[in-house]
Amino acid sequence: MGYFTCNLGHSESWGKGQPDLLTKCYTKGVFNGNYGPINPTVNTSYTFLAALVEELKGVFPDKYFHLGGDEVPFGCWQSNPDITRFMNVTGMGKDYAKLEGYYMQRLLDIVAEKTERYIVWQEVLDSGVKVKPDTVVEVWKDGQEAELAKVTKLGFRAILSSCWFSATSPTAATGRRTTCATHRSLMEPASRRNL
Repeated sequence: MGYFTCNLGHSESWGKGQPDLLTKCYTKGVFNGNYGPINPTVNTSYTFLAALVEELKGVFPDKYFHLGGDEVPFGCWQSNPDITRFMNVTGMGKDYAKLEGYYMQRLLDIVAEKTERYIVWQEVLDSGVKVKPDTVVEVWKDGQEAELAKVTKLGFRAILSSCWFSATSPTAATGRRTTCATHRSLMEPASRRNL
């Protein structure tokens, strides 16, 4: 499976090789020399991402791409006057989660045209982004039983990884080794389970 994080929160390293991809950060209205996540307000970001997906298809022949979709820091966006203008014009106000959703929707549309399937972190589904019916949702935060039940009730397949990521998982809290196997029955939509 190809894993590339077109994830807004984990894309800073791309900025050195792709001019104007990342959002310029401001302090008191002046560019401060720092960069934040991918700039979701300019079409050049999506042109770059479409070309990247096309290139990666040749490198990773798998049917799935993991696209990320978690841990987006909003501070740089909040500081950037161009982002603020875009959000006002598009009716997003000051809801930066909507801007994140806008980016993810455009990215998922690009990937859906170029690949067969994709995997996203649970935040993508939780934020209301429209995903394809064959999307796989990776659950990694606490409350995995409820999240798995929600994801599969909606008809999506799921990957459970919260017992490896969560700081409050039994493994971290007790030092005992645990697995996600106890949740296997929740990982397939009810319509696909052998009951």
